[in-house]
Amino acid sequence: MAPPAKKSASTAALFSGKSKAAVPTTSSSKAAPKRRRRAVVDSDEDEDEWNELESGAAAKADVDVDAMEADDDEEDEEDEDGDETMETDEKSSKSAASSNSSSFKFFGKAAAKSSASSSSSSSSAAASASTPASASVSAAVPVDGAIVMWPAGTDVPYASVVAAFTEISKHTGRLKIVAHLSKFYRTVIDLTPSQLIDIVYLTVNKIAPQFEGVELGLGETVLIKAIASVTGSTTAQIKLAYTKEGDLGTVAKQKKSNQGMLFQPKKLTAKAVLRAYRAIAATSGMKSRQAKVDQIKELLVAAEGAESLYIIRGLQGKLRIRLALQTCLVALSQAFAHQKPKSVDSASSSSASSASSSSSSSSAFGAAAWPLRGKKLTDRLEMSEKTLKQVFSEVPSFDSVIPALLEGGIESLRETCYLRPGVPVNPMLAKPTKGVGEVIKRFTDIEFTCELKYDGERAQIHLLPDGSVMVFSRNLENNTQKYPDILAMIPDAVKPGIDTFIIDCEAVAYDRVAGTLLPFQVLSTRKKVDVRCVRSFCPSAHTNTRAHKHTRARKELFEL
Repeated sequence: MAPPAKKSASTAALFSGKSKAAVPTTSSSKAAPKRRRRAVVDSDEDEDEWNELESGAAAKADVDVDAMEADDDEEDEEDEDGDETMETDEKSSKSAASSNSSSFKFFGKAAAKSSASSSSSSSSAAASASTPASASVSAAVPVDGAIVMWPAGTDVPYASVVAAFTEISKHTGRLKIVAHLSKFYRTVIDLTPSQLIDIVYLTVNKIAPQFEGVELGLGETVLIKAIASVTGSTTAQIKLAYTKEGDLGTVAKQKKSNQGMLFQPKKLTAKAVLRAYRAIAATSGMKSRQAKVDQIKELLVAAEGAESLYIIRGLQGKLRIRLALQTCLVALSQAFAHQKPKSVDSASSSSASSASSSSSSSSAFGAAAWPLRGKKLTDRLEMSEKTLKQVFSEVPSFDSVIPALLEGGIESLRETCYLRPGVPVNPMLAKPTKGVGEVIKRFTDIEFTCELKYDGERAQIHLLPDGSVMVFSRNLENNTQKYPDILAMIPDAVKPGIDTFIIDCEAVAYDRVAGTLLPFQVLSTRKKVDVRCVRSFCPSAHTNTRAHKHTRARKELFEL
């Protein structure tokens, strides 16, 4: 990662949260080369957050402007001698922000110049006058780029999502991607928390939980036809441009930019785009292909700028901006780690009501301890990430996890989201090694067991409270209709008094005549629907098979 930018000689940065502005210092008339803009640091706490995440060093970031008025040596001296800050009135900052909250604003690149003779009060007033409306709860992580704001309580514009995607696409480092995505999540939590689920689904490029099996299932032919119809091109022209560019989304953006419109349609919102995706996935039956083309056309007609690029990529199922599921989980965990716990508010109110009581301020999350800094912030970020990943492994559904986060925060997530039948668990997969020596070294002087590696298909069997049975694959796909024989076996295998269970096992093909297990290729040829039910194989009922001998030996080992 590049080191933090040096402080400008005459710059008054814009802040959110606790508004602060750097006191201007004298500068030289010599201009330094133009540098890349850096985002605004909102407060001293954010500087520590960024440093803890990126380098662990106690360095300060600031804003670079296009024309630097001093060379590097003079800036170093000014950083040492003139690095003073002063607080501004929070009430005036919030009122100034709310007066401009009815229109879109860009947050992250704003900076105002002031002369060397300007007073600290005028610099502070300039900062508070431009504070964005989202600064009421949490400060933004200092990263490059801008976030498109919107009035609090209204639908999240799809333009805001696209702006976040565009900024993320500029970076290759995972830490910067996580920082900007976390900043965007925090903005949504501050302004429109009810639509955080929609935003997360768009960023992970999904429209429903994996185990529900809802997929768009769109081919390139449908997308090409929709793009050609909207842009007035022929399908041959679109295919030719696709061959040249290699990205159908880029083709849609280029063709759409050359098109004029008699009137401007209603602006797209994130909620409307996700609802359209789900409507396309649910379209089936006769003439469903044309119906999908018409729905895609509606999205493209209303798209502006880069919106058509990410609409097509979203329909293809590949955003191409290096946003994997685990990256989104880390960003989401950091976003909620920066949210003030309810215990802080209760501690603050109790300490205010009793001036003589000092017990609340000494607690770990007391009023004096928030916002966290240094090691406490790092520990909270690590705890939040570990908690969210563990819970999402047990309940891999944002429909369940995000409402629980919004209701009780990251602290109570384990209490509200936990393992339950009907929701598949993310399987624990094997960890590859470089050789046998690494395995032997790891298990030296440790008791362990070895299992026969069945050449079958992973099966996660769920018995629900209503008596129904569901079977899921290792990819959380619903394979219940693929194994009617397993469904027929479960009632006889369950002991009385057991109402629910989850069994993580292996389904294998079995030759009942030869009494041997068959390879995986035999099982993989089975259809997923309309499968003829045959009697399932249970190792305990076949005492002379190799599988039963292994099962019996393992049972005896665990009984020791």
